[in-house]
This record gives sequence, C-alpha cells and structure tokens, in this order.
Amino acid sequence: MRPNYCLTMLHVSIFATILLTLEADSEDSKCEVEITVRRNTVYEAFLGDDLGIHCTVLFCNNSPPTISWYKLEKTNVPVNVSGSSHIKTEWKTLNHVEGISYLIFQNILTSDSGVYYCRSGHSVSHSINVSVDGEDSKCEVEIRVRRNTVYEAFLGDDLRINCTVLFCNNSPPTISWYKLEKTNVNVNVSGSSHIKTEWKTLNHVEGISYLIFQNILTSDSGVYYCQSGHSVGHSINVSVDVGERDDEHTNVTQKNSTSDFELTTVTWTTSEPESSTIQHTVWLYRVVGIMVFVIIVIIICVASKSGCKGVCCAGESRNTPDPSCQPSHDAWSTIHIYENDH
Repeated sequence: MRPNYCLTMLHVSIFATILLTLEADSEDSKCEVEITVRRNTVYEAFLGDDLGIHCTVLFCNNSPPTISWYKLEKTNVPVNVSGSSHIKTEWKTLNHVEGISYLIFQNILTSDSGVYYCRSGHSVSHSINVSVDGEDSKCEVEIRVRRNTVYEAFLGDDLRINCTVLFCNNSPPTISWYKLEKTNVNVNVSGSSHIKTEWKTLNHVEGISYLIFQNILTSDSGVYYCQSGHSVGHSINVSVDVGERDDEHTNVTQKNSTSDFELTTVTWTTSEPESSTIQHTVWLYRVVGIMVFVIIVIIICVASKSGCKGVCCAGESRNTPDPSCQPSHDAWSTIHIYENDH
C-alpha cells in the first residue's frame, strides 16, 4: 500500500499549528501584568501638604499597561483625577518591563484620608493607607498683633494697618481681613474699592499682611482683625477725624468757611495800611533830618564868612593873603633910634 503523502503533510501542519498555539498561550501566561506594593503600606501627611503614593508595575512586550486608582469606601470608586481635581496621576518608566504609577495629592485635604489601591486588568495591589492630620502643631500659622492697637487718621489720608504672620513650608498662607460690625464681614478689597490688601515676605517663615485705605472715609472708622484658618489676630481700632492735622485755622475754616474767610480778609486789609503808614513816617523823619542838617550847615557857613573881618579867614590859602586882613602901617608907632654922640 502506497503512503498518502498529502494526508501526512496535512496532519503535520495541524500538529505544528497546535504546538505553536500552545506555546503562545504559555508565553502569555508567563507575561502577565504584576503590581507590587508592600503589605500594610501607610502614608502620613499634614493638611495642605503635597503627597505622592505609588505602585510598582511589571509588564512585557514594551507596552506599559493602563493603571487605575481606587479608594475603598462603602463601594470601591475610582479616584477623581480630572483637570479640576487636586489629585493627579503620573507614570514613570524604569525600563522596558518595569515602571511606577503615582497618585499625587496637591494641597492634600482631610477628606483625602482613606485606603487606596491600584489595578490593571485582573492584577490588584495591596491596600495603601493615607492618613491626613488636620492640625500641624509643629507648623501652625501664627498671627501677631499687639493688644489695644489703635490707628488715628484724618479724613482723606492714606492709612496702612498690618498683621505680622508666622508660617512654615515656605508657603505664605491666605490672610483675610474682617470688620467688626453687627456681624463680622469681609472687608471689600475689590478693584473698585478704595481699600486694598498687600503682602510683604520678610523671610521664609515670616511676612506682613497690609490693609491699605486710600483717601480714607469717616465710614472706615471701626474695629478690624485679620485671620488665617483658625488663627485670628487681636483687634485693630481705626479712628478717622474730619479735621486736618496741625492747622487750627484750617480746621475752623472747614467748619465755617464763609465767616472765617471774611475775618481773614479784614485782618489782612487792616494790617497792610499800618505797615505803609510806618514806612511813610520813617521816610518823613529822614527827610526832615536831612533838611535840618542842611540848614545847620548853611547857617554855619554864613556865620563863618561874616566873621572874617579883622581876623584871618580860616581855610584861606596862605599864598594869597587878603589885603583886608593885613595890618596897617599906621597901626604901628614910628620908632626913632638915636645914637649917643657921646
């Protein structure tokens, strides 16, 4: 009986196909995604911290799997990692068969406390416990304001009141300002308001929050305080006076501008002629004095000229003697000298 070669080849092909299929299935079973997380993993954080938890993932075929995160509550719900959430996911490839999936909390909340786990297909990690402490006794915001602090200003002034703030983690806190009225209300610091806020960082753990009044109003008088979380500063009293500083006359003018204006006008009108009269009197005395001096000089000169008769005129030149002042020959007696004949 001759062998049927076609039938033999068909059997061989079927057998080879079965072997290849079994080998592929065995390879797939050896290349299953594996997630490794230590048992009883616990993360502790303080309110407002940034926290990252992670799962290490083993995979194959150079294709990282999709990792989903869940939170254990009454029902297991996926973690919200949308764009509007403060929770994000991140993937880091270590090599062609290994990577890490991160779940990142930004400014973690107390409500983020709970048990989490990651999953890919049928592979599920061990649980991860996240604990958030709502109060950090080692790093609590502290506001410093002196007791009985009082600021006094005049209507229309610019005034700055402040709170000194101590903080931590190099992250200045949000400071809110309030005014004590019937109910504590936030101070209006919108763009249309004449009241502004300003922050000044002194160093990595200290800063100052300012409340700035521009052209302060009388309605701004009152009691203010600043607050950050559970930390509240002492009250700050702001007093606004309708007068103006160091100008008594201006204060009176603001209260009764018409009468003061008339009084001021009369005062200046009265004082101006007095000054002019005094100046005129001084000039009159000077003119009279000069005239008296001139008259005296003229009298002296006239008297001295009339007294030149019979005497030598003072001030006359000796080279040109006045004949009228020369002695007459007749005034002298003739002297005869006789010689003794004896």
